[in-house]
Amino acid sequence: MSSENCTMLTEEQMLTISVIEVVTACLSLIGAFSILCFSLGRRKACLPEVFPIFQLSGADVLASVFMIVGAVLYLSNRTCDIITALTKSFYISTFLLTMTYAVEALMRMRDRLHRSSAISMSRGTPLKYIMYAVSWAFPVVVTILLQAFSQISQNDFNTIGTNTTVSDIIGFSCSLCLPVFHYNEDMCWENRENGMEWHNAYRLLFLVPLFLVMVVNVILYIFTYRTFRKSLVSRGLLGYHQRREESHIRNQAIMYLTVFWICWLPSFVLGIISLVMGQSFEMQTYYWLYICQAVLAPLHGFCNCIIYGWKRNGFKQALSERSTLASTNAGSYLSVSL
Repeated sequence: MSSENCTMLTEEQMLTISVIEVVTACLSLIGAFSILCFSLGRRKACLPEVFPIFQLSGADVLASVFMIVGAVLYLSNRTCDIITALTKSFYISTFLLTMTYAVEALMRMRDRLHRSSAISMSRGTPLKYIMYAVSWAFPVVVTILLQAFSQISQNDFNTIGTNTTVSDIIGFSCSLCLPVFHYNEDMCWENRENGMEWHNAYRLLFLVPLFLVMVVNVILYIFTYRTFRKSLVSRGLLGYHQRREESHIRNQAIMYLTVFWICWLPSFVLGIISLVMGQSFEMQTYYWLYICQAVLAPLHGFCNCIIYGWKRNGFKQALSERSTLASTNAGSYLSVSL
């Protein structure tokens, strides 16, 4: 097959994208690992201020590690479909954990509205722990099951052609290998039984949770902001300090949503375009989007450690406190919420 006549990405383009993804994944690994180290080192991982970002950082670390391992295998011209499946599952976990974070923020804000003291906020709500369990278990279980049912045999590669090797297929953007977010109609899927159906299932497994979180998080933070404002009005607190708190809540919510959308919009757009266009999808046309995706998607873990962790006063205060109990004064409540 001639690369000049192929609508898929060339081997050089794939190598460029892979190297970029390794660099950005390493940054996310360093950032997320710093959250885990400080939280565990100071025995603060279970505090309300720390626990959500600790969970999110754990998923970011695993996703980044498997992304890097997959990149090394890809650059060595080896198939890595199992690694790809695990990478995808842990990135889906990060999606769901960001939504869990937003749900917790809304629950705590409603608690603030209905109770007179921030000390009595809910800590053991079953819904919260159910969401954490689902965020971790659902992506891994479903992805592994899908991988098991759609496992390609070594003989499938032999049906492609006598002069075509596995390395040739990988060079032409095999979807079973790195990069994990590439959506294309390629030989790896066309030369297996019900390959296109399985490929669409992989796409939807990634795109549906991503779209769900993109939409639901916007709704959750809108309700959180409205609930906070309602709590101020109900207490007659509309002074300068309260308006600053209101502005802080709004800006934090906008920042969380903006970072998530910026990081994952290229992947979402590529997935939707390839799903709609099917076999007429030309990867070469959207090479610039693949570059954007390689820069932004794996970098989400690094952004998470900044906006949910090191930039948030409540998180830094919780790590610096000598007591193993979370600060329960009214001033710290804002940081617990957002």
